[in-house]
Amino acid sequence: MRSTTTLLMLSSSVSTTPPPLPKHTLPTTNPKQPSKQSKPPPPPSSSSSSHSHSHRPPLLSTVRWGERRQSHNRINYYAELASKLVEDGRFEDFFMIVETVTSGGGSSALKPVEFAALLNSDLVSKGILSVIESDGGVRNLIKVLTGFQKLGIGGAGAVEVFLSDRSLMEAIGRESMKILKCGGVAEVVDLMETLSGFHISIEDVVEPIEVIRNCVDKRNPHAAIRYSGLCTHSDEIFCTAIHEFGKRADMASALTVFEASKHNLGCVNMYAYRTIIDVCGLCCDHLQSRSIYEELSAENINPNLYVFNSLMNVNASDLSYTMNIYKHMQNVGVTPDTASYNILLKSCCLAARVIWPRKFTVR
Repeated sequence: MRSTTTLLMLSSSVSTTPPPLPKHTLPTTNPKQPSKQSKPPPPPSSSSSSHSHSHRPPLLSTVRWGERRQSHNRINYYAELASKLVEDGRFEDFFMIVETVTSGGGSSALKPVEFAALLNSDLVSKGILSVIESDGGVRNLIKVLTGFQKLGIGGAGAVEVFLSDRSLMEAIGRESMKILKCGGVAEVVDLMETLSGFHISIEDVVEPIEVIRNCVDKRNPHAAIRYSGLCTHSDEIFCTAIHEFGKRADMASALTVFEASKHNLGCVNMYAYRTIIDVCGLCCDHLQSRSIYEELSAENINPNLYVFNSLMNVNASDLSYTMNIYKHMQNVGVTPDTASYNILLKSCCLAARVIWPRKFTVR
């Protein structure tokens, strides 16, 4: 049965006529397959497409994302290392790291302010506190803060957070008071000037009157001018300095501070004029008070009631001058008050123009 089937298959294959061959092709027992060049390429299948994609280079966005991630990790590492260096008081190494990390060019380079925001505030505060408590604390602190400013992180919000730590500010205040008691007012003013560059209210560090009184003790009006200009309420501190110098009968220093206040405040401050006129009375220099008043008149500036009263009080020994000021005050529309009339009565008494009766009865 098996042999019969084989014969049938062979006979069928022999009886079938083979297809005609092209003229340029020789007949062979095994016909040659047509060349691949004459055969159109098959369309790419899904499996071959995925295989070819696996050998393509990664997209540019993927590469950049990976680079940014590596850069972010590296920057965080440097920020942690820099914070620990500050904690150990190794500020020179800290400055070197900050300069290295932020020295790269290009728009994508990390800015010093951005790097400062990554620092550990607790570690940095501890490091600065150790500087204050060391020998030469104020001078060393000035060097450290100046280093922050040179690197461009002087106005960074993160640095302000470090310095706003309560324990840190109290330590700075205690050290500043020690320096003041030793007569180092110039060094304290240097520190206050440096701290003001970090937008810190220096009135909260040391009481302004303590600094001003030390400036007066040292007869150092220039230190008083520097400090007053740094304060938030500089107009009040200038007037305090003027008055404190006047109490010590230092008219020259008081005038120096007064002239500096006019340039520093940038406006006519009647409180400062009143204070300097009062100081003229303390120093028994009524002619200087008249000169200051004439300066206002030359600029067509009318003083307020308090300046007029101070001027009349200082010149109360000259009744004619006091009466002229009183009349001028009324002419410019300034209404006298009770203090004005009391000063006029005082001037009359000093001039002996009013003769009180020897005997009078009170009903």
